[in-house]
Amino acid sequence: MEDSRVGRRVRDLRRRLGLTQKELAERCGLSPVYVQFIESGKRHPSLKALSRIAEALGVELDDLFVDEDMSRVEVTEIFSPHSPLRLWYRGRKLSPRQKEVLRELIERTLEEWRDDEGR
Repeated sequence: MEDSRVGRRVRDLRRRLGLTQKELAERCGLSPVYVQFIESGKRHPSLKALSRIAEALGVELDDLFVDEDMSRVEVTEIFSPHSPLRLWYRGRKLSPRQKEVLRELIERTLEEWRDDEGR
């Protein structure tokens, strides 16, 4: 998964809601320029910024990592040892709390997928 994919997902969700970048920025307390950079893949948002964006868009955090073109296998591959996203997160020096939130998100998502597959 390339780094700009999350940015494209944010843009797609924002447009579906009929929001401008400025309106999204206001909703999540970020600058419009920062939102523009995230959407274009020029900036890599923190987990905190992603959480604020997801909340402003009315979606779960993991929805920012999945789009119609991604299968469940691809999402689990995002966090494989050599994926760019995982390496990026490892290099971000996340706080212990941020690491815990990310771990819980991944575990919860994988559990839901296993439950869905068992039905």
